[in-house]
Amino acid sequence: MNDAILDIVLNKISKVPNPTTLNLFGREPMLDEFEWHLKNVENEFNELKIQLQKGSIHVPEHELNKIAKVAYEVEDIIDYYSYFLGQAKYLSVNEQKNTFNKLKDRIVNVGNIHLINSQCAQNEQLIQRGHEAQENSRLNEWLMDSTPGRTIISVWGTRSGSKTKLVKKVCENPEIKSNFHLYAYVSVPDCYRNQLLLRRIAEQLMEESERIEDDDLPTAIQGNLHNKSYLIVLDDFKDTEVWPILNSVFVQNKFGNKVVITTHSESIASLADENYVIRMHSFTDLPSYLRNCILYCGLFPRNYLIARKWITGLWIAEEFVEDVSYDDKTLEEVAEDYLRELIEYSQLKVVKKDIHGNVKQFIVHDYVALSAFRDDNFGVILHGSDPVELGHNTCRIFIEKSDGQMQFGSTNMLRSFILFDDLASASWIVDTLSNFESLQILCLRFTSITVVPDAIYKLRRLRCLDLAFTMVKEIKSLVQNLNLLQTLDLRHTLVRRLPKNIENLINLQHLYAAHPSLRAITVEGNIGNLIFLQTLRKIKINLNRIKNLEKLTKLKNLFIMEVKEYFVEKLLEHLSRMPNLKKLGIVMCTREVLNMATISAPKNLEKLYLEGRLDESTISTMCGRFEELKEFCMVMSGLCNDPLTYLYKMGSLVKLEINKAYDGVQLFFGPDWFPNLKKLHLYDMPNLSLVVIDKCTMKNLQCLRLSFLSNLKKVPTGLENLEKLEDIILFWMPDEFIGHAQFAPHVRITRLPR
Repeated sequence: MNDAILDIVLNKISKVPNPTTLNLFGREPMLDEFEWHLKNVENEFNELKIQLQKGSIHVPEHELNKIAKVAYEVEDIIDYYSYFLGQAKYLSVNEQKNTFNKLKDRIVNVGNIHLINSQCAQNEQLIQRGHEAQENSRLNEWLMDSTPGRTIISVWGTRSGSKTKLVKKVCENPEIKSNFHLYAYVSVPDCYRNQLLLRRIAEQLMEESERIEDDDLPTAIQGNLHNKSYLIVLDDFKDTEVWPILNSVFVQNKFGNKVVITTHSESIASLADENYVIRMHSFTDLPSYLRNCILYCGLFPRNYLIARKWITGLWIAEEFVEDVSYDDKTLEEVAEDYLRELIEYSQLKVVKKDIHGNVKQFIVHDYVALSAFRDDNFGVILHGSDPVELGHNTCRIFIEKSDGQMQFGSTNMLRSFILFDDLASASWIVDTLSNFESLQILCLRFTSITVVPDAIYKLRRLRCLDLAFTMVKEIKSLVQNLNLLQTLDLRHTLVRRLPKNIENLINLQHLYAAHPSLRAITVEGNIGNLIFLQTLRKIKINLNRIKNLEKLTKLKNLFIMEVKEYFVEKLLEHLSRMPNLKKLGIVMCTREVLNMATISAPKNLEKLYLEGRLDESTISTMCGRFEELKEFCMVMSGLCNDPLTYLYKMGSLVKLEINKAYDGVQLFFGPDWFPNLKKLHLYDMPNLSLVVIDKCTMKNLQCLRLSFLSNLKKVPTGLENLEKLEDIILFWMPDEFIGHAQFAPHVRITRLPR
């Protein structure tokens, strides 16, 4: 039974009332009465959860739809309550009382609560079957491999019977057994002596084994296996004490021998040869807080590359992620912990990592996608040619292809609407959205819309609005209605300004803006009101807004543009006092000079982007203060002297980009410089004609990218010193460079087309 939906509702209840919102509205007796009724509901949910976990109750099938509706009704009441608290200051006293009386009546009418996720057992079976099919195929492939020697394979997981079932099914297959002269399947008893285990093995491999003395068993088994191929299974192997004996007994010879171990111990599983470990999981092995997360991933199109930051943001907006702020962790950090756990549980496959080893993109195993697809209440993925048949309680719609003919009835249950079809018409999108008033997540990135429909501004429960990569030009003042909004993504849109009342979105945490060719976006109003902001990117800054910045103590990612000399010192002073800042971008106005002499590096800063002319006399001092920086990009700095002579002080750098920043002719990488650097990009320096790489420099460099270096006609001197170099990427480099370039055989060369 799945108690994950209980966790979502209980998590919502635990956040009521919102302390910050109440400070704005004040404390009223009607609030207390509403919350008293809500507390009673919470107690019933908690009791139900305990009983479900114990397996002490059963809910009949015919009750399941009604139960789901009760859960969503509670969720809707809480969301409307939170929304109304944010709007209350705009209403009269009578309007406030009428609304709260309606809310109180709704929560009282909830009545007896019975809740269970009707699809849990099906999900478990579907995922387990899919997982077993995949691992069945892997194990078959390994056992059929006839490479001479001995391969040790381990199948490990929890104490369920799935490991034994899988191994028995594969190894007992006559086609598999026929590949070996000898076969033994030994169930290892809970308590055994070494000699007892050896005798059980001998009984299956040798005739008249009972005549062999205990002390002679190792030699006898070894002799019997010497000139034969064998497959030996040790089921439920628990103790490594006997392994040295078995390791010598199971000989290596000219045949492709196999030893298969099933175990619930990771240390036992590690006895297997590298890349010959199967980790088994059933859906019920997942903690309840992970089940909704993995099913959500299963709604994405097959083999879709899911970005880490995107999916964790969606989980948060869906309220799958537990708030553990008492543990000094943000929701984003908790969500990334969830992602790591799902990868460890073999539910997701990592496709790409960033330079720091963090997951960047992943795909979902087919059996997970199958499960999510079958659970119509959890969500559906639709194609243009598919008939649209939604359950009454369908909560999520992912549309891979739209033929413009899909029609949806009005529903209060829908939480997520994600459209992957960039050809869907704007008129169809507008008509469709008018039916979904309870949406929490709306993703229209890459679609054809140019105007934000008014229907979107009526989605009072919306937490995530993603309009990235559309041709939208304006955000209306109606956006203030979305006071539960946490993420507003306007990257690569044509929006140039945000209205003054954006300041009323007091729950906003992430604001992404600006089109690369249109530069910064203007934010009207007091951004200091947005005290929960963690991400604020590509906004214009002035002296007044600098004063507001100091109120944003939760900021982790800040990118400000059109900075002027006269307020740089004040800006740097505020930035140095931001305790959580990890990423910082500063873009100067044209011809303005950035003097970094007074900056003190924020203690947690990891990434720094500086665009504009730098005061060369202060750079050395600045670099000495950023010794812990991981990534640094300098653009259009106008430097005459080799910047490496002071950049080397940033000894922790993992990534360095020098872009139109240096007007000189030579770059010199000295000995022992940049010991942690993995990625180097030299870009658009027309005078650069010589790059010298000394021995013992950049010992860990893996990727070198050279772009638009029109005068660099020779391969960097000392390139052979970069022993860990794996990739060289060349873009718009001179023909002479390309023609004379010779690189080590192990280095991959990528020439990007002009």
